[in-house]
Amino acid sequence: MHGRPLVIISSILFMVACCLPITGSSDPGGAFLYALFGWAGIFMSSFGWFANIAAALSAWWLLLGERKASRISAVIAMILVMDAFFLTYDYSQINHMSPLPLIKFSDWGLGFYCWATSILVITVAAFTTSVPQQFPPRPTSEERQ
Repeated sequence: MHGRPLVIISSILFMVACCLPITGSSDPGGAFLYALFGWAGIFMSSFGWFANIAAALSAWWLLLGERKASRISAVIAMILVMDAFFLTYDYSQINHMSPLPLIKFSDWGLGFYCWATSILVITVAAFTTSVPQQFPPRPTSEERQ
């Protein structure tokens, strides 16, 4: 099986995720804002947004037939997704300048789960697809004779 259909499915899931609420209490535009400004999470020790870059690189390398690079990038993307899953913060403690990590799966909306699934699909594609066979070059007219 080639990775192209799974890359397309992952891309569709990502686009759907951008249109859905990312948390249980946000409006649908919130997911798109997370996609645009999630890089700023680095200032709060939240690196989940960078899974987008690793997943995009994994998809690119998968389409180019670079399985090893695609797999490495996919594993990095999954680690970063787990960072987003488990490192949520209690902002009620913001006055104390020390956000407390909490595990609250109920706080995530459908957009978050679509996003995480899109990266999971890329990871599955990186580990289950085969590289298209390269055909030998056509012989030149001199080699035929």
